[in-house]
Amino acid sequence: MARVLVIDNGGPSPQVAHQWGNFADWFAARLPPSVTVQRHLSTQSLPPPDELEFDGLILSGSTHGVREDHPWAHQEAEWALGVADRLPVLAVCFGHQLLAEVLGGRVEENPKGPERGGITVQLTEAGAADPLFAGLPTRLPVHSSHRDVVVRPPSGAVLLASTENTGWQAFSWGSRVRCVQFHPEFAPGPMAAILRSYDPAGQHFPAPHTPDLGAAVLERWAAHWLAAADGPDAG
Repeated sequence: MARVLVIDNGGPSPQVAHQWGNFADWFAARLPPSVTVQRHLSTQSLPPPDELEFDGLILSGSTHGVREDHPWAHQEAEWALGVADRLPVLAVCFGHQLLAEVLGGRVEENPKGPERGGITVQLTEAGAADPLFAGLPTRLPVHSSHRDVVVRPPSGAVLLASTENTGWQAFSWGSRVRCVQFHPEFAPGPMAAILRSYDPAGQHFPAPHTPDLGAAVLERWAAHWLAAADGPDAG
């Protein structure tokens, strides 16, 4: 069994969590059955990277924003890059933005407005060739919920996917770090509940995709990086 540590950065809302659980639950439900998930709250102290007894790390989304400049967030990002020296890291939404910033990029509120609900990301040539999206359609139905975006990528980042609203939907950095703005852990049910919390009348955001391919992205991350996690050159 592969073991994954999910850093829960806060959210979803209590109403959504009461019905659907927390972010770690959602990752656990969409990763392959051979993967076990342990939740670690971002407010808890983080162990030294070389003492982690896991095969991979996931940084979750958050109701917080990177521009809020919480000290814990920057500490988490630096820590995660230390983990990436030997373990694969998947950073999602807030996590994606956080790593982009600590690597030298820039995150701002999107002047095009928030992107929520069912979206279709367009893979770049590099994205179509990346193990994270291996064999998937170049137009990929997934789910999203964010208002901030990466407006300047970090040096060395490779663009993997975009939408009209959000230019940097996914990027790779080195062999072990993959960052996605969209939410592969959002199944249609939780996505619908999140949309209702923002838009009770259901008039402003696209409905969830049924089905979506977020779980397929997580399956490919697990198949490529977790299966190789114990090797001498994982990733």
